[in-house]
Amino acid sequence: MRRFATLSLAFALVALSGCSSASVDVGYLNLEMNGDIGYARGATNVSGRADVATGLGQGGEVGSPYARLELANDAGLFGSGLFVSGFMYENTGTGTLTASYGNITAGTQVNSDFSIMNAKVGFYLSFDVGDVLFIRPGIAVDMFLPDMTVTSQLVPSLSEQIDDPGGVPLPYVQVGLDTGIVSGFVEVGYLPLDTKDLNLGSEYDVKSETLDVEAMVRVRPTKFVEVFVGYRMFSLELEGRLEQDTVDIDIDLKGFMIGGGVYW
Repeated sequence: MRRFATLSLAFALVALSGCSSASVDVGYLNLEMNGDIGYARGATNVSGRADVATGLGQGGEVGSPYARLELANDAGLFGSGLFVSGFMYENTGTGTLTASYGNITAGTQVNSDFSIMNAKVGFYLSFDVGDVLFIRPGIAVDMFLPDMTVTSQLVPSLSEQIDDPGGVPLPYVQVGLDTGIVSGFVEVGYLPLDTKDLNLGSEYDVKSETLDVEAMVRVRPTKFVEVFVGYRMFSLELEGRLEQDTVDIDIDLKGFMIGGGVYW
């Protein structure tokens, strides 16, 4: 990971030194969480997974902030770029556990308070195909920063929290077009990972799959100003041991977005 971070920083400096265009976009993201979460405290096995919607009360759509900063070096048929993208999911709810969750037994009515930040920093190489199409293979660091608390309604002192941050080096491909007035892209990254391959020590033993999709269509009605519509999805499967606890997570956050920004 240290070598990867050093290499990414070197690529970023190259991209910044030759930056010929940039854009900053902010918007509203209508997010929905789906899936299941299993959690066992001080155990090696998870007895079952609680449904995110009915068991943890995180069903329904939630308005979330979204932002993306992009710097590009457009040099004819070949170029490079750097971007930062992120969103924040925050929601509270009530549910009845469909499976035991840590020390809280199945069938317990609970309150949930979830705060999840996703931040993605990536570098890409850009290849023009024809007059308006481009292909951009790249590598990103995709970070998942959760603070998920579940509390028994009957015994408020009985509470469980998952707040272990995670991040993976995520290879991705971006395909898009740019006509000047209208531009757009679809960006897809995927990585299966086993922590045994990263030599993180005996405290972590998990397998994961990360799928990250980001798509956007920009319209530039005037110079320096743009508006956009788009779609965002972050999907995570995580199973194994985190220090003394065991998790079995299969969730996705997805939704459509709208906003605007500036470019130059």
